[in-house]
Amino acid sequence: MVFERQRHPRFAIGESSTPTADLVLESLCRRFRLDDLLPLCRYGSARTLAPEVIVGPKRGFTYVDAQVDPAASAADPSERRRRELLVAASESLEQGDTHWHRASVDAYLARSLAPNGVELQEGCEVGNFRSIADRWRFEVVPQDASVGSERASRSAAFAVEADGIIDASGVGSPFVRALGLKTSSDRFRTRSGAVFGHVEGWRPWGEVLDEARWPRTEHPFACDQAALHRVADDGWLWQLAFDSGVTSVGWCVAPEAVPSVERANDWWNERLARFPSIAAQASSARRIAPEGTWGVVPRMQFRRERNAGPNWWLLPSAAGFVDPLHSSGIAHALVVIERLGEHFAARADRLLPDARATAEHDWMMTAEIDWIDRLVGLGYRSMHDFREFTLASMPYFVAAIRFESLRAEDRTARPGFLAWNDPSLRKVIERFEQELSALQATGGRLDQADDATFDRLAARLRSTLMPIDRAGLLDPAAHPYYLRSAAPTKQG
Repeated sequence: MVFERQRHPRFAIGESSTPTADLVLESLCRRFRLDDLLPLCRYGSARTLAPEVIVGPKRGFTYVDAQVDPAASAADPSERRRRELLVAASESLEQGDTHWHRASVDAYLARSLAPNGVELQEGCEVGNFRSIADRWRFEVVPQDASVGSERASRSAAFAVEADGIIDASGVGSPFVRALGLKTSSDRFRTRSGAVFGHVEGWRPWGEVLDEARWPRTEHPFACDQAALHRVADDGWLWQLAFDSGVTSVGWCVAPEAVPSVERANDWWNERLARFPSIAAQASSARRIAPEGTWGVVPRMQFRRERNAGPNWWLLPSAAGFVDPLHSSGIAHALVVIERLGEHFAARADRLLPDARATAEHDWMMTAEIDWIDRLVGLGYRSMHDFREFTLASMPYFVAAIRFESLRAEDRTARPGFLAWNDPSLRKVIERFEQELSALQATGGRLDQADDATFDRLAARLRSTLMPIDRAGLLDPAAHPYYLRSAAPTKQG
């Protein structure tokens, strides 16, 4: 049985798939014969999945300096290269990844449960968890009943007994509260909160560039057919475009800069005023979700002291989160679902995963959250200087391609998320961090450095990546426009 507090379709943020996400989802679909979900693995098939399912194309990752003035920079090829980074994740639109409009995609996933033998209970609260003789007992209260009298609520509630519980909720998980697990935002390198929503009428960045006569011939893909990041010195703005004309937008800034819910509308407008080129995109935009005001998360980072026990397991959304930079959320969830699903499938006696598998789930989850934080934190350390940020983003792409390559070479391989447990990768990333720290210690700004100076520093960092880099990252002939960086699963 699956329990959902709200009713589908419901607004949710977390919409960007990646080659890793598509690879693992395809593996899950073929392993467990989930034919109705297989089209989600590619944009070419996802856009025709069902009339009510909304998606958008994601050819790769676009990063643009939030302070850029397109009109002033359009005529200078060197200046244009200083203000952009485009990394292709596939070689065609059909093979590309997908932005998932979560309200419609989640509703489709919910409808797929019953045909696969899973009962769904929507619009209900769960609580009063008790562990009795190695089984869980808890109470389910439909929300429409809970607004009535106390007697009506009690009569509508029902009890459930289960051999085990998989928690896929979020930071406010009622199950985690019942377990008394400590939740912490300490020990994160990344510190950010978010202000976000869905809008209509958001102008594509490519349209703004065309008006300024900014050439796009070097771009390896249409810059808006991607997860588009506008990087400022104190945070970044995501833009994910759906085929329906809706765009998901959200600012990620330091927790102390996040406004209250009451001030979110004014804060958003004040923020746009600081970045004229973003304001031009937003000039005709209208927020359509969530209702009332922008969504606000004061601090996104959290982790639990434990992620699993003898008959319970937390999925990433309930176990911990870092930040949406580089789109790790959906991919990480699918990697963990696959790993846990295979532990369940391995028990021919239909029993729960054994103690070894549960312990592995616990420590692997912690290690993966730490690894994501390490890679994302590199980017946050360098946002004060856009050119430095383009260098600091390279370890994420090396790690993602490493994971995908290991899977492509051996279909039975199950490396940790973003290959965190691959010794050769860890050695390379550690060297890269040391080189980047040495660069930062000099105090110079790469966005003000001449191209020769930048190329020398990039070459130093590139040499650390070479032992494991299959995409030619930081190759001066390619940087900052990477056409041949698609994972093995996204080629051809």
